[in-house]
Amino acid sequence: MKSEIGKVFIDLGKLAFAGLVIAGLLREDIPPVLLILTGATASIATITIGLYMIWSDRKKQSKQQKQ
Repeated sequence: MKSEIGKVFIDLGKLAFAGLVIAGLLREDIPPVLLILTGATASIATITIGLYMIWSDRKKQSKQQKQ
């Protein structure tokens, strides 16, 4: 279950990158540096959370298999 939620967080990170960084650069009323920093921070944070959740779920499953 945690692994599936982790995959959702990774997908959210990709969407944040696409939405805030790539599409946001087309807007002229917001400074591009702010958009890039916000998008990169959101992407890195959500991808990190997703990878941690997948890692912890696999670690838990490997412990259960050893027992």
